[in-house]
Amino acid sequence: MSGWVDAFHKQVLLRLDPETAHLWVTRGLKLAMRVAGVSNTQKLLENFVGAPPSPWRAKIGLAGGFDKNAEWLPVLPSVGFGFSEVGTVTPRPQVGNPRPRLFRLKEQRALFNQMGFNNDGAALIVRRVERARRHLPDDFKVWINIGKNADTDLMRASQDYGNAAKELREQADAWVVNV
Repeated sequence: MSGWVDAFHKQVLLRLDPETAHLWVTRGLKLAMRVAGVSNTQKLLENFVGAPPSPWRAKIGLAGGFDKNAEWLPVLPSVGFGFSEVGTVTPRPQVGNPRPRLFRLKEQRALFNQMGFNNDGAALIVRRVERARRHLPDDFKVWINIGKNADTDLMRASQDYGNAAKELREQADAWVVNV
């Protein structure tokens, strides 16, 4: 990381709870994307964090959880991702578990979560993926991670998985089932 980004990370972001820090970073990047435009995102990242330009899109993907609600898809190819996993998406929107639900393991330099599938629901997320596909390269793949709503009885869980998959079926290149 560049010096000022590293300092901001240590002095500000690590003092916040992990979920708030994640929200700050994603909102800041969204603002920067609006200012710079999606097509200039690689240049933005070069200037922001010193990331070198990538001459090709890597065949590495962004795991589910970062872009739960399909808000980042248009920018991901320009920063080197070849696919992204959206979700976990449930048939209906839900807020997930109460906070805190994202935790730091400082010595391991890691995070773990118990988010509870917080997401905007399949109907809204499918529209975002449809809109994003207009800006994605043909070889960029969208994986969709589906789950059941928290208030769905386990005996009816398969219906939730089916309903989420049915809603998103035209937009998924691959599926991940989160049990």
